[in-house]
Amino acid sequence: MKRTNEEQDSASAPRPARRLTVAGLIVGMAMATAFGGVRLAGAQGMMGHHGMGAHAAMDPAEMNRHVDALVDEVLPDGSAEQKARLAGIVRSAHADIAPFHRQLHQAHARAQELLMQPHVDRAALESLRAEEVRQLDAASRRLVQAAADASDMLTPEQRQLLFAHLGHGMH
Repeated sequence: MKRTNEEQDSASAPRPARRLTVAGLIVGMAMATAFGGVRLAGAQGMMGHHGMGAHAAMDPAEMNRHVDALVDEVLPDGSAEQKARLAGIVRSAHADIAPFHRQLHQAHARAQELLMQPHVDRAALESLRAEEVRQLDAASRRLVQAAADASDMLTPEQRQLLFAHLGHGMH
């Protein structure tokens, strides 16, 4: 049976180079999955087009200004009480979710470390993957809670404006 050029190149590639390629693909897929989960969570209501990464790095004063601007933008006719409550919901959700960003970065570094070992520990990788899924699920639950809390205090028209705005990533 005759081998194709790709098969010959792959078979003749040094094992460390192939291992690095496979490790890079797996880490890339894990990061895409994690960031996909973050984007999905953001689409559910509280992170806008910056995603969690940009907001996780903001200092508290900058975050407060950002939240106030968001609230003013999406609730231009909202009462002072509505704006204050919505800002509180967003700030609380951000405070609860910001640690997940750090944890995901640590998990990705750990995955890369595990994949670079001479012997890949599949059980450790699976444990790490399961923990990432658990963390993303917890973050998603918190964002859904925040979106529902915001929805409870807004009129149907305000909800349409808010979620249409956030759904388009315009914030």
